[in-house]
Amino acid sequence: MEYAKINLSPTYVEQFFYAFRELKLEVNDKLLSQVAHNDIEKMVTRRRAEGKNTSTNNFIVCLRSAFNRAIDWELIKDNPVAKIKKKKIPKNHPVFITEEEFNKLIEFEHNQLARSAYILAFYTGCRISELLNIRWEDVDIVNNKIAMKNHLNHTTKSKLQRDIPIHSKVRGVIENLPQKNDFLIQNHYERRRLSCKFKEIIKKSEGICQEMKFHSLRYSFASNLVRKGISLYIVQKLMGHSDSSVTQIYSHLRSDSLNEAVMTLE
Repeated sequence: MEYAKINLSPTYVEQFFYAFRELKLEVNDKLLSQVAHNDIEKMVTRRRAEGKNTSTNNFIVCLRSAFNRAIDWELIKDNPVAKIKKKKIPKNHPVFITEEEFNKLIEFEHNQLARSAYILAFYTGCRISELLNIRWEDVDIVNNKIAMKNHLNHTTKSKLQRDIPIHSKVRGVIENLPQKNDFLIQNHYERRRLSCKFKEIIKKSEGICQEMKFHSLRYSFASNLVRKGISLYIVQKLMGHSDSSVTQIYSHLRSDSLNEAVMTLE
């Protein structure tokens, strides 16, 4: 963990923390050299039985990396995670909500700062890690843009900076946020707590898919742009996708536009 804190982003450090915590439930006080393939398998089987497939896949990657590091440091000879396979998870279309549904949803949130975080995510499409690392210096009101930058303790997933135009709703939020430190949101909420708060209002709402999570606000940003006729190329740039194939998950939303295009031939 000390190595991770120095060399990895806070997001990855958090993932390693939870991966180690889950593994400890199986190995207790075993020596590192005594941790076996079966111990990892038990952890994976337990979590998959609980339906936690995505996070379990993430933990497999974390533990495999950690044990490889232990081999490099000559603490062990073999990696007990080496033959553990990630589970293939079928990909459905992303869950998203319309602007009207979003406005109704956030009425259930009475904490103004949390509500501000939801609005920022919905109208910028930023990831939760990016949201929590937006600094006041990244906000350019004059030129109407927010820079999703790389900082000392945080890098964007693509490792590249991107600029997001400031929506009028976002401008209203920014103008009313208390400027108490370097960050717009961080120091008020950490990632896990903010995600949990969002799930709380999802449970209170009727007619909203209960599979919605905080990251669905990012999906909603992209989905609503595509439904309004914005090209996938522009959406890719706004989302910060380094690979255009990732943006293709939104292509099914263009069916109406494709139908209209064909009908113009009549």
